[in-house]
Amino acid sequence: MDGRLSGAAYAPERLVDPATLALARKVHVARSSEFTAQFPGKLAIRFALRTRDGNVLSRAQDWPRGHAMNRASDGEVEAKFIMAYEEWRGAAAARDALQVLRAADRLPRAAMLVDVLCEGQ
Repeated sequence: MDGRLSGAAYAPERLVDPATLALARKVHVARSSEFTAQFPGKLAIRFALRTRDGNVLSRAQDWPRGHAMNRASDGEVEAKFIMAYEEWRGAAAARDALQVLRAADRLPRAAMLVDVLCEGQ
């Protein structure tokens, strides 16, 4: 509905919004014995989408994006961090926090990282 999944999607007013509820009624989640049998060797998933004209688009993968077996790029991880953090603290704070995270291995004290990430809390 928003083109991305973020914390805003879980706001109480969104969870009772008629458009959200209408979309939720169209979602079906099912357990796969085939995928369960592959665990823990794989964390397989399959996603299928039926279009309005009846076509089915589907995708399967053995490992979710970001898992050690399906690594996300630094850019993907950074973009996800910025998206999540800026909702909470704003865009400027997100950029500042990311700079500190990039240098975390060179900080003289780990507490500095906590201070930047949780400033004002």
